Amino acid sequence: MVEVVAALIERGERFLICQRPAHKARGLLWEFVGGKVEPHETPEQALARECREELGVELRAGPKFFEVTHAYPDIEVHLTLFCAAIESGEPKKLEHNDIRWILPAQIDSFPFCPADVDILARLRRGLPKGAGLPQTERLLLREMGEADLPVLRAILQDPQVMTAYEGPFSEAEVRAWLDRQLRRYEETGAGLWAVVRRDTGEMIGQCGLTWQDVGAGAPVLEVGYLFLRAHWHQGFATEAARACRDWAFSVLRAPRVYSVIRDMNVASQRVAQRNGMAREKAFTAHYYNVPVPHYLYTVWKDDTMDTTYCIEQLKALCAIDSPSGFTDRAADYLLEELSRLGYAPEKTRKGGVRVCLGGQGSPLLLMAHVDTLGAVVQTIKGNGRLVLSPVGGLRAENCEAENCRIYTRFDGTYTGCLQIANASVHVNDDYAGSQRKFGQMEVVIDEPVKSEKDTRALGICEGDFVCFDPRTTVTQSGYIKSRFLDDKLSAAILLAYAKELKDTGTAPQRKVYLHFTVYEEVGHGAAASVPEDVVELLSVDMGCVGEGLQCTEREVSICAKDSGGPYDYAVTTALVEAAKVAGAAYAVDVYPHYGSDAEAALSAGYDVRHGLIGAGVYASHGYERSHVEGVENTLKLLWQYTTK
Repeated sequence: MVEVVAALIERGERFLICQRPAHKARGLLWEFVGGKVEPHETPEQALARECREELGVELRAGPKFFEVTHAYPDIEVHLTLFCAAIESGEPKKLEHNDIRWILPAQIDSFPFCPADVDILARLRRGLPKGAGLPQTERLLLREMGEADLPVLRAILQDPQVMTAYEGPFSEAEVRAWLDRQLRRYEETGAGLWAVVRRDTGEMIGQCGLTWQDVGAGAPVLEVGYLFLRAHWHQGFATEAARACRDWAFSVLRAPRVYSVIRDMNVASQRVAQRNGMAREKAFTAHYYNVPVPHYLYTVWKDDTMDTTYCIEQLKALCAIDSPSGFTDRAADYLLEELSRLGYAPEKTRKGGVRVCLGGQGSPLLLMAHVDTLGAVVQTIKGNGRLVLSPVGGLRAENCEAENCRIYTRFDGTYTGCLQIANASVHVNDDYAGSQRKFGQMEVVIDEPVKSEKDTRALGICEGDFVCFDPRTTVTQSGYIKSRFLDDKLSAAILLAYAKELKDTGTAPQRKVYLHFTVYEEVGHGAAASVPEDVVELLSVDMGCVGEGLQCTEREVSICAKDSGGPYDYAVTTALVEAAKVAGAAYAVDVYPHYGSDAEAALSAGYDVRHGLIGAGVYASHGYERSHVEGVENTLKLLWQYTTK
């Protein structure tokens, strides 16, 4: 299966299509601009590159609009169509036979590639309002249609599902329900959407945004949901409702969203609470002229900042191997993403990335590092296996039985696994007593090597970098688990902060720089490249979670002192005050074994004030854990500290 991306680029009521060159497969058929996703490339990066190559434009990819899989005689493709906008340039025929701006009504006048058939069927109803529909890792949301009536009946005619409505719907009421959603799509661009499982393609419920009268003087924007009983208690309602909440904030620019919940519906109340909502009031609705008690739950945008983009960026950054000294690809990714957001980043001589976000006066430098722990090949053993030398504070006992990649300088990449030497308990009678140190560990290469000569023949040499799988995952309860949250989580947080400034048109109250450093894990990340006018450094790193400390993964940690000494008292005090005003859950802690980029800058001689914050992270330097609430609280603190 080949991953392919394409762009739905709109101009007024028209959208852009391209005609394939005659000499290529499916020659002279029409398609959306795009192409294949290359290895180590995100879909968004691939789309930007393809549009640059094929049209000569700089493109900003928005949310996904449609996904489809199609098998051609010569290739099977999985196509993802993104809503997209041209940021600079005018489309040119650099590779295509022709390009056109067409109306949805003109679709049938052009012979399209077969993979686009389902997409075109959707576009015949008109271009999407907004910027695509909400989606999650497990779920896709789409507009409902006539084909969804059987599932709608199963939902709306189930007495248990419809308890809050005082009973199941009749056939006429089901029909009216669907018609109402279709009108909402046309009139507002939103409504209750079909919730579809990515893994099975089946519709399992409905969730979306509607305007409701709750006696508040004006309608309120409600997140609502109903699911088939077979799919209860699996986190789907929370997941879909959270995506709709974030979509309302980011796409509709809604300052506030609500949920209207029956007083007896404890499960839905818990969903609202998990999504940051608080009960605002009780009121009475009327169904069939029967008074029915309800609660109104609500959340403000400032109370729950959008973490969707942040988590996406975390996953993208974690997927890029970048131990200290091997960080070019991570830096290049940051350069491209910041440019896509509309900034003008630069790469420092040391290899980090620096950018000014705007603002005037009292310049502040926000720092996070994208270098991670890793290793290099120290020795090739006689049996062809590798002994490693750690980069940074990597510990052998935290890497045992972990998969890894060996990057040769000239001969490609190989995979392997780090094991204790003689790793089988059926062979090694001292397995439990064997020391877990790098001298006693070895990388078993996933190639048929039996000698040092065999391994060297692959192009593997001393000094080659060895990188470990991050194993990034986000649980339905909001826990973020991965290697290298230190400090790619904070790097993603700073990207989300930069995006929020652009999206909201907010200028910081002081001049703000970002600096993504690349040698923090070996002690000298921010020892250079601090702008001359900076008067304050704030290291955004991991907050420590452990015995003797107050912070949890759900909070933002403010460090008062670490092993390098106390942080600036006035800065720390101002951070605490900002957290209180922002309503960010926080803890102030003293870290017993810790050093930061801020201290590296001071050690290098910079005359600046300094501070340290970060989302709480458990089990640092191993398989680490944080939480989306910790991310939200860190963003809230940053926003208050820099924009209010």
